[in-house]
Amino acid sequence: MTRILVADDSRSARAAVVAALSALDGVSVTEVENGAQALKEACVGSYALLISDVEMPVMSGLQVLRILRASFFSSTELPVIVLTKQDEPLQKVRALTDGANDYVTKPVEPQELLARVRAQLDLRRLHREILAAQALTLHAQKLATVGQLAAAIAHELNTPAQYLCDNLTFLSDSFMELLDTAQGRSGGTVAGVNGSDDGTRPIDLDYLREEIPRSLMDMRSGVLKVAAIVQTIREFADTGSETISVIDVRKTIDTVVELSRSRWLGVADVSTTYDSQVSTVRCYPADIKHAIWQLLVQAADDMGSADPSGTRGRIEVSVGQESGHVNIKVRSNAVRAAGSEPPVTGGLWGERQTLDFARTVIEEKHHGQLTREPSADGWTTAVIKLPSKPPNAA
Repeated sequence: MTRILVADDSRSARAAVVAALSALDGVSVTEVENGAQALKEACVGSYALLISDVEMPVMSGLQVLRILRASFFSSTELPVIVLTKQDEPLQKVRALTDGANDYVTKPVEPQELLARVRAQLDLRRLHREILAAQALTLHAQKLATVGQLAAAIAHELNTPAQYLCDNLTFLSDSFMELLDTAQGRSGGTVAGVNGSDDGTRPIDLDYLREEIPRSLMDMRSGVLKVAAIVQTIREFADTGSETISVIDVRKTIDTVVELSRSRWLGVADVSTTYDSQVSTVRCYPADIKHAIWQLLVQAADDMGSADPSGTRGRIEVSVGQESGHVNIKVRSNAVRAAGSEPPVTGGLWGERQTLDFARTVIEEKHHGQLTREPSADGWTTAVIKLPSKPPNAA
């Protein structure tokens, strides 16, 4: 059911509007007679359209419009059609300036009102469909990033897991050999020593005395490495993407660098530099972490395809402040073989699909900028420019 709110202090004028709207299917109309009632009802009800007179008692229609636009609804969330007098062109100008979507002159002509109402309802529906499609696209891109992250984590966990498995196998075999010896299967002596010819395999106690403690230390290192990776994952995920909050920028970037290690290790050296004046950033934390992740991974992937000789490139991550913005830069230098294609050029990321998520969260959610600037010396710098006070921040 589509709900429409009609505000006018004239009973006859309201009746004319309601009568015209009765031609629409699936529409429910609520009537109020002054601006204060209109503002209250608009804020507590779920309305698809407000039709309001300009001149009303208690609070004028223009006052209601200004408050709604400043504090509650955009022109696409709650379209507003104002009712103006035929001989008052300034009312129309003020209404449109204050955020009205359209106007209809009084007395209302039913067909004109219906045409304008249908247009606003269609525009609102299309806008909501676009937002829904964008949300699905953003979600799909985030899932792709999470998939890359999961693969990187699996790679990082594989090495310590292998430590544990190999050492557990060695300790198990050693224990069984020692147990056989303790049970006297070699005649009460260490199997195979002192010239024993009973076919048992000799046990090198000096070797076991040296290697068993070493294996235990390797296992301890493996467990500590797994614990460190788990803690890093918790720090990466310990935020809500839909809530603006303060993050420790150094800790955040160090976490992302560590989690992306499997992507850049062996192809690049990574360094970080932090401006002492920038310790925290207000943002959507999970989104920023995923955006930085994508930039690092893209730089590392460029390195991996740069030079078949295996020469390592460099990735430099830095944080600074400039003109009311916090800048996070990912500067990379891929060593390329002779005749290979140069890096992609251009100001905005443009058509590079793998970075759509980063561009979306920076430019649309944070009202910042994501740019990429190549230089003649072979370096390419990606810059995340975030407003010091992001949208909706307190």
